[in-house]
Amino acid sequence: MNPIYQHEPWYQLLRQSVAAVGVSATARRLGYRNHTGTSLALKGCYRGDIAPFAARVLQVLSQVACPHTGSTLPLADCRAIALAAAPTHNPLRLAHWRACRNCPHRPSQEGTA
Repeated sequence: MNPIYQHEPWYQLLRQSVAAVGVSATARRLGYRNHTGTSLALKGCYRGDIAPFAARVLQVLSQVACPHTGSTLPLADCRAIALAAAPTHNPLRLAHWRACRNCPHRPSQEGTA
C-alpha cells in the first residue's frame, strides 16, 4: 500500500532513517516508546491526524549544513542557536550566534529553514 503522502519530504526522511537504523530505533529517536505509529505511518495506515507526526519527523530528522561549523546539525539545534537570545557569556557561542544572523539556512520564527 502506497501512502498518499509518500512524496512528502517528511516521509522521505522517515524512510531514510528506517533504512539506516530500523523502525524501532527511528521511533525512539522521534520520542516514541514503541514503533507502532512509525510502522503505521510507513505503511499508510496511520489513523488520526498525521500532521503532528509529520511535524515531529521534520523537527527531529531534518538536517542543516552549518556554514559556520562546517558540520551538519539537526534542524531543531539550528533553530535553538539562531533564534535564542545572544549568548554573551560565551565568546564561541556568541560567534556562532552572530554567524547565524546572515546564514542562508537561518530558520524563521514560524519554524521553516
